Amino acid sequence: MTIILEQTLKSLEEEIRLCLQVESEVTLDQILNKARPADIADVIERLSDEDGWILFTNLQNDIGARVLHKLGREATRRLLRKMSDADIAQYLKAMLMDEVADVLSHDVPERQEVLLQAMGARDAREVRALIGYTGDSAGRLMTEKFVHLPIGLTMETVISSLKHVNLEVETMSDIYIVNDDHILLGVLSLREVITADPYALTQDVMITDLITVLPETDQEDVARIVARYDFLALPVVSEQGRILDIITVDDVIQVLTRENTEDVMRYSAIEDSGMMDQPYFTIPIWRFVRARIGRLLILFLGQTLTGSVLRSFGAELETVIALSFFIPLLIGTGGNTGHKLSQS
Repeated sequence: MTIILEQTLKSLEEEIRLCLQVESEVTLDQILNKARPADIADVIERLSDEDGWILFTNLQNDIGARVLHKLGREATRRLLRKMSDADIAQYLKAMLMDEVADVLSHDVPERQEVLLQAMGARDAREVRALIGYTGDSAGRLMTEKFVHLPIGLTMETVISSLKHVNLEVETMSDIYIVNDDHILLGVLSLREVITADPYALTQDVMITDLITVLPETDQEDVARIVARYDFLALPVVSEQGRILDIITVDDVIQVLTRENTEDVMRYSAIEDSGMMDQPYFTIPIWRFVRARIGRLLILFLGQTLTGSVLRSFGAELETVIALSFFIPLLIGTGGNTGHKLSQS
């Protein structure tokens, strides 16, 4: 975390704590209206359960939904446990469907069916389809809110059509061209649409050499493709070539961040301790101790055996004192070798 970002969060946290202490709801609302959801989520992580709940209940539904999406698993579960099914459903309706699938699968699986019924038939059907994919597949990242148009339109007509696009569309940077069977034929970038001849046809401007993925594709593979080709979105198609949904770069960034966090925590021997999605400085010290105590005990026993080996050669070391000079070298070499192997 950069120094500027940490200073911003610290300042926001101090302002919110002060408002909570003096119980000034008017001032708190003013602060929250200016703050970004990601920053609010970080502050909630740092507050006590009671203060975090008070802060969250002061948020409007749409902002609260975005904050829920940014929270770590533990904080999300704490908040959801205090809500009724009707309240949770209201927040879910304000989320993207891939985010809803994530919440229902990981945070409130025991209330999944009840919440799906409260969402409405169309949304529930889409979420069920997403939940049907494995957790690490491209299918779990898909969003159906994208722009697709039929082939044969002029650029002038495409621009006119974009003015009537649903505001919930997640991205307009890419426009997907399909036929009557919804087979993906090509893609237009918004820049190409704006700069091309107004009377040029979509089939003359669109890119037809497409890179797509199947819903079953691993999320890490999706992330590598997006990073390699600098895509802002990646279409997900069926085996027949029908475009199902798209995956946007913001979801890919989350995948890369999560995978990097898992790698770092794996090196720190805390891979399976349930701390992957919780901000580092909000994790109690006892959880770190519990996560690492096993390996530390093994290392302690190993060092004890090392001492026993050295004692068994005490006579030789007393005879040739120069041999003891190599002991730190051997220990250091072993440690460095193990460290490098763990990173390779």
